[in-house]
Amino acid sequence: MRLEVTRSPRRGPSAVSPDGRRVATAHAQRQVVVWEEATGDELFTLTTSEAGMGRPVWSPDGTRILTLASGVARLWDATDGAPLGEVPALRQARCVTWGEGGVVADIDGDHMICFDEHWEEVVRWPLPHDWDRANRPSPDGWRLAFIDVDEQLSIVELHGGELVARLDLSANTLAWHPEGRQIAVTVPRGRHDHGTEWVTQVLDLNSQQLLREIPGLVALQGFSPDGGRLVVHDDGRARVVNIAAGESVELPGEDCDWDEVLWHPSGRLLLPAEEPTVPVAAAFRAQDGAVVVLDSSGSVQLWDREEQQLGGFSVDDRPTRGVVRLSPDGTRVLLGCGESLEVRGLDGDLVAGLDHDPYPQDAAWSPDGTRVISSGRDGTVRVWDATTGEVLHTLPGGVPYGRVAVAWSPDGAEVMAGPVSESGRSFQIWDAASGDATRRLEGVETTHDLRWSSDGELILGSQLEGDSGLRWVSSTGQPLPPLVVQDPDGMFEDGFDTPWLAIWDPTGTRLATAWDDCAVRVWTPGSAEPSHVFVGHLNPVTHMTWDDSGKLLLSVSDETVRLWDAPVLSSR
Repeated sequence: MRLEVTRSPRRGPSAVSPDGRRVATAHAQRQVVVWEEATGDELFTLTTSEAGMGRPVWSPDGTRILTLASGVARLWDATDGAPLGEVPALRQARCVTWGEGGVVADIDGDHMICFDEHWEEVVRWPLPHDWDRANRPSPDGWRLAFIDVDEQLSIVELHGGELVARLDLSANTLAWHPEGRQIAVTVPRGRHDHGTEWVTQVLDLNSQQLLREIPGLVALQGFSPDGGRLVVHDDGRARVVNIAAGESVELPGEDCDWDEVLWHPSGRLLLPAEEPTVPVAAAFRAQDGAVVVLDSSGSVQLWDREEQQLGGFSVDDRPTRGVVRLSPDGTRVLLGCGESLEVRGLDGDLVAGLDHDPYPQDAAWSPDGTRVISSGRDGTVRVWDATTGEVLHTLPGGVPYGRVAVAWSPDGAEVMAGPVSESGRSFQIWDAASGDATRRLEGVETTHDLRWSSDGELILGSQLEGDSGLRWVSSTGQPLPPLVVQDPDGMFEDGFDTPWLAIWDPTGTRLATAWDDCAVRVWTPGSAEPSHVFVGHLNPVTHMTWDDSGKLLLSVSDETVRLWDAPVLSSR
């Protein structure tokens, strides 16, 4: 089987124009880049005020582009990118299909609604299950496949309501034939070892005959334009299968997002761009304010404020774990590499290997730089000698397979880790010298960061997901009111929300926070407004840290590290 494959110059959910000449790619949380398919040249960019950009949608005639971000749908001129306005009818739409039969939208997982060319509702179908990968209209907008109340796959004519087929299948994922005549459905199969394997069945809807059964999961953009080939994937690999003959061709790459594969109208397959090398963590050096950056390739670089590289080294091809911590004296760096932690000099020389099995999740230096505390994926907390790599204490109690955050007290006398219970709302404090448990505190739910204030009186926990955000307690365990700051997007009725990332400054008096709106804010807890708002990132911030003075802040996102000047402002 002959297959032509090319690689896209960009990553992200994408859609090819009907004529095949242009591609629209959700490049960032707020942006869609429209580029020329033949050359890769950028034509224009669509920018929204809402974050959370989904896959763009082309109109059937290729003259307009529809974008979806945070439940807001907007139309754009596909010639020059001029905004054509919001589409109120599609508010809270999660995905949209635009075909000859009209626009079909999944509205908040509850209904599939079909609209005419004037955005008037034509027909509405309730969705018994919120399974968006298996509730899908056909590409032409005439038919709908959905999981019904009996967890069977039903296929109906959207406009007339006629039942086309009802199949005894509980689909995980499905893909439509371009003409709506066939459907590829991925279903689970039990194995003798009680595991689950996935099998994709290609079905003819008129005869309801099984045309081909293929191991693996079907990609969301699975069928080729002529309907004769199908993309399936399993265990990180993917292949294209000729449905009639059963022949297959393996696709290059591994652990790719195969749902981002695109078929060009010519029958050529477009693969997403390769994973770029991006910074994952960074830290300030105390002596001169230089910045140490760890990237996803395992490379460590040292930069000054004028963006001149001062040095660096590589830790080979082992995957980095997003851990980079500079020692208090700025001469060594603690790195998460593969299944271990390593202490290295800034010239790359190995000082000590801290063999972590399973891999490390969080780590922190003691204030005097002689020891390290770390947590592993099994929930175990260890205290190490930073020079010899010797384990000084093994402290059980963390939640296995959940992220356990760790920290030292400012005086170095105690260490803490959490969560240490399945509820996720408690953490443990130990004596750092003896390893004896001293107290267990409730009220801080944390999956990301756990910190003492600089005076040792308060403990702050933050998490990246969920509705708990920030919680703080006194170091003696006395709970304090939830720490909340104003929601920047106004998405909540009371105007308040909790950020998904927050860190104390070195003085313990200010917080830097990050929401999914991609901005960084600095707060004095209890104040109604932030003292600083830093904008510029196009994707949510994944890492932040302060310098020792508490006046400079760095953030990591968009394949970049940004420095922000955040001086303390005098109150008047």
